[in-house]
Amino acid sequence: MTAPSLEQVTSALARVVVPKLGKPITDLDVVDDVQVDDGAVRLSLRFTIAAYASKSQLKQWVDDAVRQLPGV
Repeated sequence: MTAPSLEQVTSALARVVVPKLGKPITDLDVVDDVQVDDGAVRLSLRFTIAAYASKSQLKQWVDDAVRQLPGV
């Protein structure tokens, strides 16, 4: 199975919406340093606004979104 592209990962992350703000995390400057290496996706999340969902909840949503991609 082919690993996802950076664009596919970014697209998946754009579907993760912070409920209290109604915006995707990709529009809120939360996602940093996305790397895709042979099916392994690594990224950093920056929590700068108190209105975010809990960190653990947001991390789970990101994990769920990325794991849906073929090749991850």
